[in-house]
Amino acid sequence: MSKTEEYISRSENVILHTYNRFPVVLEKGEGVYLTDVEGKKYLDFGAGIAVFALGYHYQDYDEALKNQIDQLIHTSNLYYNVPLMTAGEAVTKASGLSKVFFTNSGTEAIEGAIKAARKYAWNKDGCTDHEIIAMNHSFHGRSLGALSVTGNTHYQDPFKPLIGGIKFADFNDLESVKAQITDKTCAIIMETVQGEGGIYPATKEFLQGVRDLCDEHDILLILDEIQCGMGRTGKLFAWQDYGVQPDVMTCAKALGCGVPVGAFVLNKKTAEHSLVPGDHGTTYGGNPLACAAVNAVFECYEKQHVVEHVAETAPYLEKKLDELVEKYLETVKTRSVEKVTADLNVIYTPLNGTGNKPVRTVLGRIGVNVAVVPAQEKPDGDFKTCEYPNPETDAALNESYKIARETHPDLILGTDPDCDRVAVAVPVGGGFRKLSGNELGCLLLDYILGTMQKAGTLPADPVAVRSIVSTPMADKIAASYGVKMRRVLTGFKYIGGEILALEQKHEENRFVFGFEESCGYLKGTYARDKDAVVASMLTCDLAAALKREGTNLAEHMNALYSRFGWHEARVLSCELQGPDAMEISAGFMAQMRRELPKTVCGIAVTSVTDYQARVTRDLVHGTEEAVTLPKSNVLVLQLGEKGTVILRPSGTEPKVKIYLTAVDADRAAAMKLLDDMAAEMSGYLPKNA
Repeated sequence: MSKTEEYISRSENVILHTYNRFPVVLEKGEGVYLTDVEGKKYLDFGAGIAVFALGYHYQDYDEALKNQIDQLIHTSNLYYNVPLMTAGEAVTKASGLSKVFFTNSGTEAIEGAIKAARKYAWNKDGCTDHEIIAMNHSFHGRSLGALSVTGNTHYQDPFKPLIGGIKFADFNDLESVKAQITDKTCAIIMETVQGEGGIYPATKEFLQGVRDLCDEHDILLILDEIQCGMGRTGKLFAWQDYGVQPDVMTCAKALGCGVPVGAFVLNKKTAEHSLVPGDHGTTYGGNPLACAAVNAVFECYEKQHVVEHVAETAPYLEKKLDELVEKYLETVKTRSVEKVTADLNVIYTPLNGTGNKPVRTVLGRIGVNVAVVPAQEKPDGDFKTCEYPNPETDAALNESYKIARETHPDLILGTDPDCDRVAVAVPVGGGFRKLSGNELGCLLLDYILGTMQKAGTLPADPVAVRSIVSTPMADKIAASYGVKMRRVLTGFKYIGGEILALEQKHEENRFVFGFEESCGYLKGTYARDKDAVVASMLTCDLAAALKREGTNLAEHMNALYSRFGWHEARVLSCELQGPDAMEISAGFMAQMRRELPKTVCGIAVTSVTDYQARVTRDLVHGTEEAVTLPKSNVLVLQLGEKGTVILRPSGTEPKVKIYLTAVDADRAAAMKLLDDMAAEMSGYLPKNA
């Protein structure tokens, strides 16, 4: 067991599972780089989620904190301390506001801002039924108060009832805000730049309009600068670019550059007519160490001209990023197998995610007629029209089907929110046939290899890659073109690893295609992960080619089944409950290793591959063969030519999955066998699901 595996296992035993963490254990940082316990170095694009604005181990910052540790780390808020004073001076000077209250986090800053607003209103009329207007698609934190003003029901629903008196308006829609104002409104809270589900700055007209409404009705304007503040926009605080000052501002993250500290800052009016001794407090907020960090940040910002540097480099970065986007789009376009010459009409949905512009742009450039699903066009983290926007699910394309029944397209495409996976459906008769991830993988593999072979562009010793849980039908298709299919562990990073290995030998041109059954595909070596943009384009390429021949993807898939046998697949997924769920998952795999079935549905298990032991045992001939893939907690039971059973726990969630494949020359026989396999293998799943 590696250090990483050991530390992850020990962490999962004791740390509450509220984050699906990457399988990386970080140990140290320097500048813009992080290093894990194995010595592997990473470029940290996230900066600790917008925290480390100065980078790791910035000398002046480190020295300031070391000096403060030698003097005083903490003291009660019943006393004054010098760092508290100087940090307060720094924040109020920088913001032009009057008073500051230091907290331990951004979420706590939001809580304080809400309390200040309600106390301000209470001082006016003595009532406790005041309302706060927040924005849809906003994010303000995960405490009950912060959740209450977060405009995303996904975060809210399990924790209701939340605090009352919260209404929601649409960001950048002044009329929507006006419609929510009553004589009970005490505050309007928003992010100056929304950071959930995309990056959306407030328009100047909107922010000024909200400011005017607040002034007219004596309502407090609360601007949340936790994510967008501390220089990220070219001003120290984003609202400073608008000429609009809030009544209350919240900030955190880079305010302390790694030391837990946040703040809510009030203008003179709010400070004088809201919170007084006894109204609000915190044990650690404003302690000398945290405030020393704040002082160090402001000093370093000034010394290094950080904000000025952001303003100077922003146009350059914007230009280069635009160039990179264009380069990506053109690179994807070059992966087109053949130009679309038929009139191909496509209904497309980005499922309220990021695919809208890149997918429509690329498809437009190859001549596809694209109509987007209006209700799912713009990013929306609430996913109001698709509760679970997963391209593997049948429901993912329901909104597309509604439009398709009226417009009769040739093809329906849907990409998941981060646009790395694609769903595909074909109108058939009066309904639709949604292709599985395995089916589209086989269709694209056959199309790419066949077209390249015909054109004489298939490289010598070509490489195609699939995950071990993807359909073995792909192996047969590849073999028909003289291509050996490589199999890798589950996770597209392993397919990317095959590309990297080829690249290191200057043989990257050998890679032709990679896919996994969960609807992820890649053609080309420009990326190391699945890409729904190129997959959408290739699907349209093939659909157009088939349309010219008077057929479609569904009929062509049936033809492949006729050639290579019906490979029917199904996944049994068991979500475990309770605090010992991960232990139950591990116990399930251990028990299966001890009590491996010799037959499944009366069919003999001919071989067992244990990726944890890294060995394949041939049960017919009594031989063993070493597995060269990395160690993984996966078992594969081969049923001769009739199918496979693959058992695997999730590495990040308390789930156990069983992947089933049934093979037969007759479709009905394959489906019957699959049903029987599912019924039998379900009996092995843990019982507390």
